[in-house]
Amino acid sequence: MKTTRTLSALLALSLAAFLPACGGSDGSDSAVQDGDESADAGLIESDAGQLDPELEKASGHLTVRSNKQRAAAPADDNALATDFARGQRELNAAIFAQMAEQFAGKNAMISSLSIQQALGMAWAGAKGETASQMATVLHFGENAHAAQNALSLLLKSREMPAFSNDYETFDAVELSIANALWTQRDVNWKSGFLDTLAEYYGAGVETMDFRNAPEPARNYINAWVAKETRDRIQDLIPEGSITPSTVSVLTNAVYFKSPWELEFRAENTKDADFTKVDGASVSVPFVQGADKFASFAEGEGWQAAQKTFRGGSLAMVFILPAAGTAIDAFASSLDADKFDGIIDALSRQEVVFKLPKFEFTTGMIVNDPLSSLGMTAAFKSDQADFSGMTEDFRLWIDQVIHKTFIALDEKGVEAAAATAVIMAGNSMEEPPAPKEFTADRPFIFAVRDVESGAILFYGQVMDPSKK
Repeated sequence: MKTTRTLSALLALSLAAFLPACGGSDGSDSAVQDGDESADAGLIESDAGQLDPELEKASGHLTVRSNKQRAAAPADDNALATDFARGQRELNAAIFAQMAEQFAGKNAMISSLSIQQALGMAWAGAKGETASQMATVLHFGENAHAAQNALSLLLKSREMPAFSNDYETFDAVELSIANALWTQRDVNWKSGFLDTLAEYYGAGVETMDFRNAPEPARNYINAWVAKETRDRIQDLIPEGSITPSTVSVLTNAVYFKSPWELEFRAENTKDADFTKVDGASVSVPFVQGADKFASFAEGEGWQAAQKTFRGGSLAMVFILPAAGTAIDAFASSLDADKFDGIIDALSRQEVVFKLPKFEFTTGMIVNDPLSSLGMTAAFKSDQADFSGMTEDFRLWIDQVIHKTFIALDEKGVEAAAATAVIMAGNSMEEPPAPKEFTADRPFIFAVRDVESGAILFYGQVMDPSKK
């Protein structure tokens, strides 16, 4: 009998909008400020990214890009990506801990991958103390741009084509990361900044007429977001967010879609009780079944089990605190070292999973966590220095908005994340018995790349009946 393993989807997106504090420039087209940064750089016109023709006309959109091509993966790309992923996990834990009060008792998820991509592009134009603080908080080393590129290319290599024979069908594994710079068309951007975005983020320059057509421009960017996330995220930028004073918008979108290595049988799904933080129980459907490709570990006060997606390069790990353990405190204490220790303890073992089906959305403003971690100058109009982008305006970050979505069922996982960084200017032994892993109380989860350790999504489930 022919069986079908359907796909899961993980999506992430980032958005950054830049507004001027003062100053301006004349002219009708984007220009490059030549100089000592990269005098041979320029912009070439392209038809990439065009969507609805009417939106094209109304928004004043034109795609151009640096004449620099995206950098190829270096010889040590895996090592570079793996080293960078360590810092990513530290940022992930730090932001999650900073959000503990807001997340208390609630389902929640973040995507530090998306946050780093968006702020990485902004960091490309940061100078002085602004750049230093961003590098420290975001764990950006000297080769951070090259490392982001290496990680993106490594994750891209996880893709697999669809496959079918007389016995079974496997859908494709898709994983893509897209970036773009949307700019008011008469802004002069520094060539070195545009080269960095092109070489390490694959980002083109999408010129818009924010000044005269802010709403059509917003609609166009939202259409791009919808396209890059296969229509999973609609109307990301709220009405009124793009104004005549908007200078630019940075966007990043991460899309992942894959089946489990071994799916759960729908006929085994049964309702069972999930005990919430307050001790009350809620009856929800639980997917369940044995997985011989799984991994398991347990330590003082916790159990962990990992289930792989098709191909085995990507997996979802579930961390279950011991009964009676305060989940909020456990989540806050789960720093990168402790998380890595749990991952290192995992060993291949058959696991009988019993997991609640869940679906929820999380929204948050990340300004305060980033500021508390030490990234303060970037948010202050009198201190921020993004002069590496342009000398036309004095820019600063107004808001970092992050939103995520995830759903888990028998077939796999579907998830989305959106980040808006709004910038204002101014062996042979007898195999052991299968381990049982029943997540019938609050737990932590992460979707991760097994080789590099990069975390795509990280969150907690407090009540699977709540969306």
